[in-house]
Amino acid sequence: MSVHLTQKLLRVVHRRPGLALFALVVLCLFGLATYRGWVHARTAFIEPRARWQAAQVAIDRRDFSEAITHLKACVRAWPDDVPTHFLLARTERRAGKLDEAEEHLVACQRLMARQEGAIGPDTNLEWALLKAERGGLAEVENHLQTRLRESHPDSLLILETLSWNTMWSGRLKEAHRYLEMWLKRQPSDHEALVRRGWVFEHLFNGPGAIDDYKAALASQPDDDDVRLRVTQLLLGANQPADAFEYLQPLMQTRGSEPDVAVCLARYQRLMGEIEQSEKTLTKLLGSHSGNPQATAELGMLAMEKGQMGEAERLLRDAYAKDPQNRLVTYSLGQCLEKLGKRDEVKKIKEAMERQETAAKRMDQLIQDVMKHPYDPSLRHEVGMIFLQNGFSEDGLRWLRTALQVDPSHRATHQSLAEYFERSGKTEEAARHRIFVQQR
Repeated sequence: MSVHLTQKLLRVVHRRPGLALFALVVLCLFGLATYRGWVHARTAFIEPRARWQAAQVAIDRRDFSEAITHLKACVRAWPDDVPTHFLLARTERRAGKLDEAEEHLVACQRLMARQEGAIGPDTNLEWALLKAERGGLAEVENHLQTRLRESHPDSLLILETLSWNTMWSGRLKEAHRYLEMWLKRQPSDHEALVRRGWVFEHLFNGPGAIDDYKAALASQPDDDDVRLRVTQLLLGANQPADAFEYLQPLMQTRGSEPDVAVCLARYQRLMGEIEQSEKTLTKLLGSHSGNPQATAELGMLAMEKGQMGEAERLLRDAYAKDPQNRLVTYSLGQCLEKLGKRDEVKKIKEAMERQETAAKRMDQLIQDVMKHPYDPSLRHEVGMIFLQNGFSEDGLRWLRTALQVDPSHRATHQSLAEYFERSGKTEEAARHRIFVQQR
């Protein structure tokens, strides 16, 4: 109703008061209709469109959790919209919510079946990516590689999945190849740089890892996890001055964390600030008693001060808690050599040689796992090699996949019990230990 018409109606009402009630009813009905129209427009179009755009922004910064929240709101507003269901399924897959992803992918296909002749999203590709994420990479890898050769519009998502799953399965050289392809398309992509840095680390290419992590920080300066890893690698390469550039901001944001405090102590030791390093470690061990890295650092400090007996005690303690830590093992070997304990030095060197041999065996083991994906013993062996080379997270992941294949695999429960006991996680250790004893 126009303003002119409303004014005319009011003049009529003024001349004929009996029409007041009628006019009021008409105005109320008009206002109600206008309000309901606005509410419908807001709930069905304005708010969902804003949510859709917010989801796209969140996806671009890889905040999949926020994106899912927005997309679920869009699905409630547009329950029959194919692109919304498809994007939600894809985002849930990328977030690791595989069951939810499958649910929305099925809904997407059901809706597409009703729209005969309509061109929809590539659900076949999405099913293949989902299968890869569920552990079935061997079944779909050739298909995904073919889509890459065809320059599929979603090639970056294919590379994202292929690189992650080959990294996860220990096929590091193939993962590196996929990441090279990804970075050729997007040279400054933060995620791709971090992943390639991780691959370089596991291929024992420290300088390559440092360069990639630095480049990743240049693209996303607030990533403290990457900053911590750069700091650790630079300190491990005996470059304390370079490390300080990355350590200093960490002290401001995460200075109370044990890993950061150990880095500070190591920096201080390498810079010759022995007393400050000792104070840092003493304070850390006061709140985190038995931390093997801090204990090893104290041992190295004692060795530098010529206190060889104390150094041996501390390094043996650290080694007992973390025998897979290569720096701890090497430092203990140095200490024992200075003490003239050649028989023990020989044992340490043999242990390190066994670790090197096991690392070289990794490629063959991974190929065996690909051929026999349901053999828990192979997965257990891969996990132990990762643990023995200091890659705890990777080792634990492989051991857990062994239990997924065979929940009663005794050797895996035994290894997990021993690992958690060394780590001081007594409850988790007891859970696995009880299972082993019951067997």
